[in-house]
Amino acid sequence: AETVAMAAVKEALRDTAGEFELRFTRAFSDLSSQLHITPATAYQSFESVMDEVFRDGVNWGRVVGLFAFGGALCVECVEKEMSSLVGRIAEWMTVYLDVHIQPWIQAQGGWERFSEVFGKDAAAESRRSQESFRKWFLAGMTLFTGVVVGSLFAQKRL
Repeated sequence: AETVAMAAVKEALRDTAGEFELRFTRAFSDLSSQLHITPATAYQSFESVMDEVFRDGVNWGRVVGLFAFGGALCVECVEKEMSSLVGRIAEWMTVYLDVHIQPWIQAQGGWERFSEVFGKDAAAESRRSQESFRKWFLAGMTLFTGVVVGSLFAQKRL
């Protein structure tokens, strides 16, 4: 049962992060130049963006945004011949989740709740019934992207 539940969580996270990236491809384009990523500055850049994103609290859209941002950052690092950072970025994401986000996730019902709300069956049902969870989720993703872009602009990196 644990394996099945984890598979559902992974699928839901992959689907929602993919949708996030599709909707906000432009904001994620050329991240390394926006953030001036180098091996020496990558962690500080990652942490400052995450702190800004979660400054006003946690929601599922922002959690998905963390994964989408981390994934896009990994792709940028590979494209900019800094693939040695990919494993480190995965570690940073794990630590950030464990330290800052995990208590909130548990309070919401854990990752099982995420897969119930955002899993394939839930998303398909929502599309059929036009429930509002997609609008809420997209609002969260829009806010996440706005915070990232705003943070970069405020730091005069855009």
